[in-house]
Amino acid sequence: MASSGAVSVVQVGSYFVTQYYQILQKQPDVVHQFYSDGSSMIRVDGDSMESVAGILVIGVFLLLAARN
Repeated sequence: MASSGAVSVVQVGSYFVTQYYQILQKQPDVVHQFYSDGSSMIRVDGDSMESVAGILVIGVFLLLAARN
């Protein structure tokens, strides 16, 4: 049983999502730090889909997406 001071999974997820999107919006040049070399990302926009993998490629992908 978790102690009364324990943080729930929902709280952790909510905090992560809030931080991720704030950084994505305000500092897109550092958001790649949420990823690792083993990470992959898929972006779906209407009928198109793009897939990228690796921390550096994801970083460039996010920077280009932020500029569009």
